[in-house]
Order: sequence, then C-alpha cells, then structure tokens
Amino acid sequence: MGKKIFIWASTVIVIIASIYLMGNLVGGGPVASPSEVSADDWKAGNLEASVVLLEYGDFQCPACASRHPMVKNLLAEFGDHMTYIYRHFPLSIHNFANISAAAAEAAGKQGQFFEMQDLLYTNQTTWVNSVVPEDMFVSYATDLGLNVSQFVQDMNSSDTAALVREDLKSANKANLPGTPTFFLSGEMIRPGSEGAFRTLIRNAIEAAS
Repeated sequence: MGKKIFIWASTVIVIIASIYLMGNLVGGGPVASPSEVSADDWKAGNLEASVVLLEYGDFQCPACASRHPMVKNLLAEFGDHMTYIYRHFPLSIHNFANISAAAAEAAGKQGQFFEMQDLLYTNQTTWVNSVVPEDMFVSYATDLGLNVSQFVQDMNSSDTAALVREDLKSANKANLPGTPTFFLSGEMIRPGSEGAFRTLIRNAIEAAS
C-alpha cells in the first residue's frame, strides 16, 4: 500500500513539474520594458505626474477582473500623484477578448473608455456567458448615454481593431508573461495584495517628490 502511494505521489509530482516547465517555455525569456507612453494610450489620473502605473489587461481575464477594484481604489487614492495607463493584451485563449477591447475603444471615441472598462470588468461573468456578448456591450453603451449606432460602427471597424493590435504588438514585444501585467514607472511589479501595491506606489511617489 505504501509503495503504491509513493508511486502515485511521484507521478503527480512529475506531471506538475512537466506542466510548470511547459508554462515557462511558452512565452519564456526576460520581460522587456514596455513601449513609451504615446498619445494613443488611455490615461487617467494626473497626466503630468512622473509616476506612471501601466496595466496590460484582457477584459475576459478573470484575474484582471479581480484586480480591477484594487486598481480603482489605488487610482482614487493616488490619482493626483500618478498617471494610470491601460493597454490591451487580448489573449488567444479568450474568444471575446478582442471584441471586448474593441467595445472599450469604441466607448473611448466618445470619451467613455474607463467607464466602459469598469462595466466590462464588473459584469464580466455576465457577458462572457451570454450568447451574443456584443448585445451586452450595446446595452452598456446605452447605459453610458453613448450614440449607440456610432458605438456599434466603431466597435466593428478595422481602425479600432488596428488599435487593439498595436497594444498586443507592444505586449508581445515586451514578452509579457500574461494578464494582468503591471509596470510602475517602467519596472514590472507583482504585488501580492492591495497593501503591497499601495506601498509600491507610495514609495514611488515619495521618491519622485
């Protein structure tokens, strides 16, 4: 009996190790600095601040949705002293990642990017499990008081898709490991909690003062 348990445990360890190694091989290698801030980036907070928090996210990513309230809290607390930038990193495993990014871009053309970002993350489980997510996006556009026909046109336009691809190209060039990925003034950070996140930002702001 003891021998069987040992063999079973050994097999499990080998499988876990294999998965770990495969994960490192996919998108392996060092993470590079992200591309420079551009006029096309979506920005919030103090746009003149020297401290910049950059997020690469995917609206269909559950981890991104779970971090979203944390980011909102930090922006509310430190928004006067830092710039927050959001870039798209639509993962190929998420079939609605590109169209949801396009929905945010379309809302952004009417001045409501971050409002749509909030709705997409807050209601993620609803639209991800809907038959036609685009219908949900239209309802969010309606709630935001957008010109719906213009929103739909922009959401499905090739120009909007090109903007999303530019962000994706930036993420791939930097060899990002996944979503969400955060950079604080050009350096990748991996805070394990909101408290750790807050400390990193506060220290960066103090160092820049």
